[in-house]
Order: sequence, then C-alpha cells, then structure tokens
Amino acid sequence: MSHLTHADFAAAVFVKTPGRSPIKTRLARELGTPLALDFYNRACEVMREVLESMGPGWKPYWAVAEAEPIDHRWHSWSTVLQGEGELGQRLHHVYATLLKHHRAVVLLGADAPQITSHLLREAIARVRRGTFVLGPARDGGFYLFAGATPLPASVWTQVQYSQATTREELAAQLRPWGTIETLDELRDVDEALDFQALADLEASEDSGYLSCQIDMISWCHSLRKP
Repeated sequence: MSHLTHADFAAAVFVKTPGRSPIKTRLARELGTPLALDFYNRACEVMREVLESMGPGWKPYWAVAEAEPIDHRWHSWSTVLQGEGELGQRLHHVYATLLKHHRAVVLLGADAPQITSHLLREAIARVRRGTFVLGPARDGGFYLFAGATPLPASVWTQVQYSQATTREELAAQLRPWGTIETLDELRDVDEALDFQALADLEASEDSGYLSCQIDMISWCHSLRKP
C-alpha cells in the first residue's frame, strides 16, 4: 500500500486493472469489449479529474483490486489494496484502513462518472452532521458511501451485492450504528441501457459538470444507438 498522507477526507475509487481482471463484463457482452474498456478508461480519468477538483482537505486514493505490484496506471494517486474476499470484505477493509488516517471516508466506484463535486461536498457536509451517507443507484445499489464512524465487518458482509435490494440491505445494517441520509439518485453504467442514458444527459456546465464530464457525455452520445 502506498504511503498514507493525512487529510481530513479520504475518497477511495474502487478499480480493477485491465489485463489483470475482467472489466465491465455486462457492458462488454452487449456493446463489445473494446467499447466497454474505452468507457472504463475514460470513466477512471473523469473520476481522477473530479476528485482533484475538490481542493485542499481531500485525499484521493485508487482502491485497487489486484495484489501488488500496483500497475503504473494507478500511480497518479496513493493506492490502497482492496484485500481478499468478497465485495463486502473488501469494502470493510478499505473503509477501516482509511478511517485510521482520516476524519471521514468516501467510497466510490468508477461506474457513475456523472457524479459532481456538488454531490461529493454534500456527502461530506452530511457526514459532518454525524450521519452515514448513501448515494442511491437506480439499480438498487449505491454509487457512494460516506461515513466517519468505525463499523464492524459484519455490517458489510451481511449484504447481498449486485442485487435490487443491496442498498436497502446495507441501510438496514447501518441503522443500529447511526442515522442515514441519501443523495440524489444516479445511474451506474453497467449495461447498454445505462450507457445510452448517460449519453442522453444534458452536457453543460449549468448542470455542474466539469469539462471532462461534458466531453465524456458527448462521446457517449456520439456512439448512442438510435
């Protein structure tokens, strides 16, 4: 794991390394592997620019799925290994590890590159009030988790992931440990319909998007099937 540097808030983006792990498998089945990989690479770059726009007090990390050595593509930030086991175990490991060094931790995927800095700041504002924060995904999962309170591994491991009930199951596990607030719903890009929905977003700075996000939405639109 790369050296941990203190900052108030850690934001960890969960990623896999192309060539070492399967990438966007459902999207690849429907749109082809080259396009799915291109989307993933662009989404990771967008996430990098969004988090780097957050300013002082934020420390971004790549939460890397594969064991060391860390691929050079993740050298732009400090890295934390996801560790072994199922997704719940890996979420717990990253959250617990970073919470030892930061006041609050935000966990993200690279599946919703339309997330705005406004949503990230809103998540931290709510965490400051002592709540957990979930960013609800349209498929029943979540695109963001934020918290400042240590949690036992069981909170994460007793949830069934990649299900329509995932977010509600996680919320049920969290309730004994504190209140929960939710952000605006976003749509993870896992399938062709999600890709087309991203392409249909209004790509403008008035919507709070950075230029890199506008470019990505425009790219998706250029590939949109009629």
